[in-house]
Amino acid sequence: MMWEMKVSTAVTLAIIAAFCTSSVVSSNILVLMPIPFTSHILTFKPLFIELANRGHNVTYIGALNLPKTPNLQQTLVKNESIDHILEKLVAALRQTDSWGFLSYFWKYGSELNEVVLDQPAIRNLLNDESSHFDVIISEPYFLQEAFIVFGHKFNVPTVAIFPLGPTIWASYLSGNPMPFSYVPSYKTSFSDHMSFGERVQNTLLQLYEFLGTKYYYLPIIENVARRKLIYKGSENRPPLEELLTRVSLNLVDYHFSSSYNRPFGSNIVPVGGLTLARQKMEPLDKALSDLMDRSDGVIYFSLGSHIKVSALGEEAVAEIMKAFSKLSSYQILMKWNDILPPTGLSPNVHISSWFPQPSILGHPKCKVMIGHGGLHGIMEAAHHGVPFVGIPCFSDQEFNTKFVVSAGFGLRVGKEELTAENILRAVRALLEEPKYKEAAVRRSKIAKDRMVDPLDQAVYSVEYAIRHKAADHLRPAVLDLYWYQYLLLDVLLVIVVFPIVVIYMLIKCAKFHIPKFATQPPLQHEKSRKILKNKGNKS
Repeated sequence: MMWEMKVSTAVTLAIIAAFCTSSVVSSNILVLMPIPFTSHILTFKPLFIELANRGHNVTYIGALNLPKTPNLQQTLVKNESIDHILEKLVAALRQTDSWGFLSYFWKYGSELNEVVLDQPAIRNLLNDESSHFDVIISEPYFLQEAFIVFGHKFNVPTVAIFPLGPTIWASYLSGNPMPFSYVPSYKTSFSDHMSFGERVQNTLLQLYEFLGTKYYYLPIIENVARRKLIYKGSENRPPLEELLTRVSLNLVDYHFSSSYNRPFGSNIVPVGGLTLARQKMEPLDKALSDLMDRSDGVIYFSLGSHIKVSALGEEAVAEIMKAFSKLSSYQILMKWNDILPPTGLSPNVHISSWFPQPSILGHPKCKVMIGHGGLHGIMEAAHHGVPFVGIPCFSDQEFNTKFVVSAGFGLRVGKEELTAENILRAVRALLEEPKYKEAAVRRSKIAKDRMVDPLDQAVYSVEYAIRHKAADHLRPAVLDLYWYQYLLLDVLLVIVVFPIVVIYMLIKCAKFHIPKFATQPPLQHEKSRKILKNKGNKS
């Protein structure tokens, strides 16, 4: 009887919880993702779809097509000029270092804004006087600062999404702490335990990014926005930087299972793993499923959505193919985006322009992943406990690969080191040395051990911003301080410099008032005493 009562109570509570979850008031949500950063959109796609599934009216204006979903209206932004600029950006970033990275980032970022803001979908939204939205979701810290203007136009809060842990620029705008002593720039290969020299480099690079973005890049985007984003009331629009500091909440693609631990404020919500959260993995088609089931093991190779394997160079591709041919007991699934197949393709290598990556990594026969070090590939490999070989090419890939190596579940082979021998050495080490698999399994346990599902957390955060009308109570006071107040320079002036000055002045005054004879030599003092004594005797 008692058991039946417990079951009945549990069922009742489950029904109530389900009812409360599904009875959220429907809101109008505008999603702005018009620049084709493929991995960024795919990362947050589950959030947009889930918001629509929960009854919200989602208006999506973006570069990638989303699955047809009730309550989701799509307008695609497609333009060859945008794609061409993005290709030039990726090509430039692959050829430069951490310092040159920012120069190209700012250059092509301003060009992207010039073109994107002229697209019909954006112009139509700008001229829209009838629509009502309750919140806007956009990516305003990653070359899309101008889109914060639509929060002002529609007078609604903005929830920002960010494809990695906050950079120095995103941290500055959100008021999030970012100590240079142990939070490295994503453009470096430094870990959270930096040497003195690395801390110097990290500090200089972070300051360069902040000062360059604030005083060089942002004024360019401000000018673009003033020229192109004109609407009723735009004459009263505050500067972009002020609007950016008013962002309600920030959803960041971060989890400490696949990156270094770091501090976050209340307005920063880590939701890393949205593509894995509470989602049923896409089933493998029969041919791929049979291939993996019959194999002795599978090695999965992918350089992501923006890098073609051929971009590594003919010689490097030939070395990769040579290495794969010597791993004949394993089946190689290789993502290949080029039109022509690679030469020297051995029977155990299977190429395709697309693979269901999470499903492959989640298959028990998947033994190793070889990738470019993109955050999402590493996050998915860590989630499924698959050892990783990183071939970093640009952006945060060196940084992410460094984490994999320091966490012990993978190895790095630089793009300048792509020989068959090096590739085989790394892959065989991951296959044959148990420590790598054991470390990957530990990472998997960390990744899956969460109090709240990241997708539920992301949806809750968006709805929270709607309920609390921008959630200003989460806005840190540091955003209202001058830089010298934040660094406590005014306080140091009072408690350190001022007392030093006072003590110095007192010493100077004391020296000035001491009688001259007190500083005379001892012999002179004796003569003075004799003279005084003789005068006393005569009197």
